[in-house]
Order: sequence, then C-alpha cells, then structure tokens
Amino acid sequence: RVIKNTVLNFRDSDQRRMQREQRYSSDPTTAGGEEPASELSDRIESEWKTFVGTLAMERIEGVFSGNAVKVFKMSLEEISTAEIAGELGIEVDSVYTLKNRVKSRYLKELKALIEELEQ
Repeated sequence: RVIKNTVLNFRDSDQRRMQREQRYSSDPTTAGGEEPASELSDRIESEWKTFVGTLAMERIEGVFSGNAVKVFKMSLEEISTAEIAGELGIEVDSVYTLKNRVKSRYLKELKALIEELEQ
C-alpha cells in the first residue's frame, strides 16, 4: 500500500509540474523535453508490474526445491519441453507437471501480492 501510494503521489506531483510547464511551452505534448503524462503513467504501470512479478518469483523460489523453478523459467524463455527435459535429465511429463505447479503458485502469489500492496 505504501509503495503504491508513493508511486501515485509521485505521478500526481509530476503531472502537476508538467501541466505548469505546458502553460509556458510552445509544444504542449512535451513540456521541457519531458515525457507526456500518458507515457509516464504507462511507464509507471510497467515498472509496477515488473516489481510485483519479480517479488512474486522471489517468494515462490523459496517454496519449490529441485528443478521446479528452473523448469518454469526455462519455459518462459520458450525452450521446448523436450529440450528442458534433456538438459535437466528429467522426463517430459515431469516438465509439464513442474511447470504447471510453479505457474499455479506464481499466479496465486501475484494475486496475493497485488491485494496486499494495493490495499
């Protein structure tokens, strides 16, 4: 909650500053060479998603042991299940099972973090 509010307060104060600068700028879309407010909002949203996703991954790494998280990360890199199985020395069915377990837990952790941080 504190992190989100800090980010939102920063965005609001930055938008107010940009509005002041736009009054004196000849080009209202890029006051003082800064990003337009919509681009700034998009950037803040992107960084927020990256932060929450990284935090969720860090939390689930402590839950799973062995190859589970490795399998999930490799699948995110679009490595085929056969390649993952060969590289880690496990069965293809195990790759599917591990990937789905970690994915399920990751999505639950994301949801919990979003609820926790956006209260």
